[in-house]
Amino acid sequence: MAKTNTLLFEMIKMLPDGMPAYQAFELISGELKKDGLPKYDLGSYTTIEMPKEAKLLIQETLGKNLINQNEYQQTTKIHQQVLKIIGNLLHIPNQEELYGSSTTGSSEAIFMALLAAKWRWNAMGRKGEPNIILCSNAHISWYKCARFLDIKIKEIALTAINTYPIKAVENALDESTIGVVAILGCTYLGYCDPIVEIDNMLSNINKVNKWDIGIHVDAAIGGFIYPFAQELKEIEWDFKLPNVKSINLSGHKYGLVYPGIGWLIFRDKQSFPKGLNVTSAYLSGESESFTVSFSRSSALIVAQQFCFMHYGIKGYGEMVENCLWNASILSEALQKTGFLDVVSMNTLPVVAFKFKEAPPFKIRAFTKLLREREWMLPQYQLSGELKAITVMRVVVRQDMSLTQITQLINDIVECYKILKDDNAG
Repeated sequence: MAKTNTLLFEMIKMLPDGMPAYQAFELISGELKKDGLPKYDLGSYTTIEMPKEAKLLIQETLGKNLINQNEYQQTTKIHQQVLKIIGNLLHIPNQEELYGSSTTGSSEAIFMALLAAKWRWNAMGRKGEPNIILCSNAHISWYKCARFLDIKIKEIALTAINTYPIKAVENALDESTIGVVAILGCTYLGYCDPIVEIDNMLSNINKVNKWDIGIHVDAAIGGFIYPFAQELKEIEWDFKLPNVKSINLSGHKYGLVYPGIGWLIFRDKQSFPKGLNVTSAYLSGESESFTVSFSRSSALIVAQQFCFMHYGIKGYGEMVENCLWNASILSEALQKTGFLDVVSMNTLPVVAFKFKEAPPFKIRAFTKLLREREWMLPQYQLSGELKAITVMRVVVRQDMSLTQITQLINDIVECYKILKDDNAG
């Protein structure tokens, strides 16, 4: 592959005048065929396929720059409409106070939520080094953004699978804490933090100490699942809880849009410091923006609106229930193999599992053999005090069928037997 890439690079260098479009297409298309197939990427949360009508809308709007709000006023209205829909899903207290934006994935949303929390803390005149409380199962984006923003991380190490260390989180709070991160679906196991418990704890702490420590809910995974799943939609986790200041969601996960589109919603306009909102006189008229990105395509915002209109509440509900059902079938089948243990709670359509006993081969050999059958199965160590545990993960997306699940189980069992027999004796 390296040789081919070198030849491709040399060919481009040898053609200073370029090449016909069809030749460039064929050359690049041939290279891309060496990638894995998205439908076999078992660890990815992102949407891999959208309806043809959505693709047409995306193609038509790729060149529209979202920041040019006066030039593309209808696109700007669509952006606001999508924000209102998401605000309603998250039980925003007052639609008139709705404040938020699309972002380039949840990472940018996390950055802006952290920055807003830091500015709110500064405005209260607190002393010391600002810190954020999170557990060791938080996404790496939190660590990266906190470093960029010079915010100290107080990480609470997990000591047990699917257990939240509420007392340790409480003990870590102080007057320099700018917020607590609550995760609605960690990437490792799909575990959801007990946000009601966190909210109750903070209410007591804030009252006693006259603090105003809020919660940011990282709902990148669960944000488009909880509002639609029958057994989950009555659970309180969003703006129904008084201490939740901001929430991020990933439209490119169970929001059913291609990557990368994220959403950041604040409880109200007061939760976002005015100084972070930039108004620019650009092209014709003024445009408001608080995100890091300036120029970006409108295509995925339009695609999100398409999904809301096309699927509706019923369609999203059916999608979520189907994914949860398939995840339960997969979990049961993996457990029945006799050599695997499912360690996820299956609240979300994420199935994490490990070997019951250390196999007579390296786990990497197991995932490599599956890769030869197209399956891309991630294997990784857990975090905190659970680093000795290595798990594998299957994200059950909308595109995964029962036929695919059956084939996956058959291949898992067969690959295990092959490696076990090869290493017998």
